[in-house]
Order: sequence, then C-alpha cells, then structure tokens
Amino acid sequence: MANRTRDFWSLVDHRGSDECWPWLGALNRGYGRFGRNALLAHRVTYQEMVGPIPDGLELDHTCHSFDETCVGGESCQNRRCVNPAHLELVTHHENMRRGRTFAAVNGAKTHCSRGHEFTVENTYIHPQRGTRHCKACAKLRQQSR
Repeated sequence: MANRTRDFWSLVDHRGSDECWPWLGALNRGYGRFGRNALLAHRVTYQEMVGPIPDGLELDHTCHSFDETCVGGESCQNRRCVNPAHLELVTHHENMRRGRTFAAVNGAKTHCSRGHEFTVENTYIHPQRGTRHCKACAKLRQQSR
C-alpha cells in the first residue's frame, strides 16, 4: 500500500495550500484518474485527507467557481485539481447548478429575454422537460394572435 500511495502522490503537482494541485497522470474527461480501477484522483485525495464522501453527495471543484475564464468541459484545468481545500461536498443538483453548461447558465438567469422577472407567479415549468417559461411573454404572444 505504501508504494501505491507514493505512486499516487508522485502524480500530484503539490503547490501551496491555497493553490490548485494539478494531477499529472492520466485523465478521463479532464478529471485525473489513478490505477487500474480508474479511481478519480480528486476523490482519492479528499477521502485520504478529509474523510469519506457520503452517499448522495459529490465533490465540486470550488476553484472552478472562481475561474471566470474557464468555459468548462473536458478542457477545464480545474478538473485536474486534487487539492482537498478546493473540493466541497454538494448534491448533484448543486454541482450542476454551479457549472457552465447551457442549462446552468439559463438556470441562473433571473429575468426572461424581454426583462420579465422569473417569479413563482410569472414562471411556468414544463412538467416533462423541466424547462422554464415566462407567463408574461406567453400572455403577450397569445394577445398578438
């Protein structure tokens, strides 16, 4: 086990405690992977240095939240970070909400394209798709017909 631990840490660019620690080994969709079982490297450091990851939660790279230049995806440099100080336990929903996907960007919007606020009263959520629609815009479209 000592050799395996040494092998693991030899693939981490261990920098300052507040800096990203990039994974230098193999990648899987931009995330570091280690060993024959392709363990995710950021999960290994978190479990080794902080503790277990409870069922129903996953790790979010908080360093990604502060990197406004990153567009996300497999080229995201923050996915390589294994610094446990940059990892936070969150639900899958929260992790997706914090992302830079089309759905996350749209979900963060507080107003529709015409400027109407997305409030409980003014928002229709499609039951199958989960997409959000502005009721004021729908009313305007209906009136123009």
